[in-house]
Amino acid sequence: MEKIEARISLELGNFLTAQKQFMQLAKKSKTLVDKIFYNKTAQHCAEQYKNSLHIVAGEAFFPVRDKKNNENRLLKVKCEKSLSSVEHPKWLSSLIETMSNYFDEMLRKREEKIFVFDWGLKSLAIKFTDLQEKEITLQELEGKSYELAAAAAIFSFFFQKKISANYIFTGGVNKNFHISSVSLIEEKYEVCMRERKANVKLFIPADNGNRKKEINKIDNLDSLFEVVFGATVLGSIENITNNNDIRSIKLEVKNVRTSDKKYHRTAIFTTPEKLSIKETTIVMADFLPRITSYLSDPKGMIIDGLRQSHLYFRLGMMMKENHISNFIAVRSFKKEDTNTGKSSATVVITTNKGESQRSVGEEFEYYLP
Repeated sequence: MEKIEARISLELGNFLTAQKQFMQLAKKSKTLVDKIFYNKTAQHCAEQYKNSLHIVAGEAFFPVRDKKNNENRLLKVKCEKSLSSVEHPKWLSSLIETMSNYFDEMLRKREEKIFVFDWGLKSLAIKFTDLQEKEITLQELEGKSYELAAAAAIFSFFFQKKISANYIFTGGVNKNFHISSVSLIEEKYEVCMRERKANVKLFIPADNGNRKKEINKIDNLDSLFEVVFGATVLGSIENITNNNDIRSIKLEVKNVRTSDKKYHRTAIFTTPEKLSIKETTIVMADFLPRITSYLSDPKGMIIDGLRQSHLYFRLGMMMKENHISNFIAVRSFKKEDTNTGKSSATVVITTNKGESQRSVGEEFEYYLP
């Protein structure tokens, strides 16, 4: 019976438990052959334990109850960039949407002039493995307590910050960025204490409540990032918008001279080359209403850089025509203005300020400084 228990512990990846069990078997052995075998197996468990602590950015541990053996164990969630198209399960699609919305909210608090329409999360592949790198299917897991570990792994991969192998996570993540409660906290705590030598921290939902010193209670995604990485997402988010996997539009407000020799506030947008016409239309329609607060100049703003003159028809349909002076216009790109610095713009939105000077659909010329 003791032999079977030791082998099950080893199979589950409970290496410290297995090491102790095999050492006990070695002490009780009546033959030298058995003693040597069990001591070598115990040493193998120690080596496996050491190897299992190796962790890279995008990985995190979580505790589960093994259905087959009715034993608690630790598993790993691994987040990495996929080189091919990824079809996500429903739970992961929901988590990715939640994480994207969270990043959007943090970015808006930090920098209104950048709009990210693709955080690159949809191309991520997430899988579960045991501590011997054997892949675990979703059907082998109960509940959704792995979601907190998956969120931590996404944070880790996204910001390229490694998580300590002594940090273990259990909890759900809802669409309001709140960490939802889970079951079997005591059992999960017990396996964490058995399978980590020191400085272990179990992160659980605050709603579960627990006063053990090794347990950290997490309310939401904000507190998850702060406690695990010692920083805030708000303070870190602006540093990652130059990541090539993140597709964004950046706004710069400048003055340009128009054909009437007056200067206008101009929105210069930087867009990625891969942006399709359809994507641009959707993105701009969502972004334009956000930046009307920048229309303090009576002449309005010009969006330069899109170079797709037909866009204003679609955008114009989404905006209410009201013939007021403050406006946003998009560049109407023409081959002949490439080298002259002169361009034409078409008004796509006006605001309810000042006297009527521009109207939706109107075209005029301008010069970049």
